[in-house]
Amino acid sequence: MGYETARFTSANIDKDLMCPICMCVLEKPVETPCEHSFCEACILQWLQTRRRCPLDNTVVGTNQLCEPSRLLTNQLGRLEIACDFRAEGCTERVPLEYLAAHRLKCPHNPRPGQQPRTADARAAVQPRQGRPAYHDQYEDDDIPSGLEAGLAVGAVAMVGAAIGAVVGGIIDYKRGRNRTHD
Repeated sequence: MGYETARFTSANIDKDLMCPICMCVLEKPVETPCEHSFCEACILQWLQTRRRCPLDNTVVGTNQLCEPSRLLTNQLGRLEIACDFRAEGCTERVPLEYLAAHRLKCPHNPRPGQQPRTADARAAVQPRQGRPAYHDQYEDDDIPSGLEAGLAVGAVAMVGAAIGAVVGGIIDYKRGRNRTHD
């Protein structure tokens, strides 16, 4: 069951960050083989009685659920959320990715230092597309630095732009050639 939208700083939360079952911001999101995202608790409860995706009716088993895309995880992590202990007086708003850490040290937490309620293991969720999770694919010293990764992304973008320009030029050339032969 997701996070209530009223807890977030932004009034306009992207619909892709909302669970279609509970209509709240995704909490512990998982992805189906048909690439729809849901709160883990919501889809597991749904699949107990129905074996199909609630959005497109694709057959889905609990063993097919996987981690969401890095993009979705990053977008969720950047959303600013009010602390769980706001009723106890905490006025902090933290990025969602830091909420669990804040809960542990929040001065308004009635049980400081205890594990947050959402910090349990995700044994039911498979790594994305059956591959090892990103952090398991590399040895610690093999992980590309931010600069190297940025350069690689930039190079791919430049190649894509160049291909687009060439294809666009060919199309424009053919259009112009067809007009002169009419």
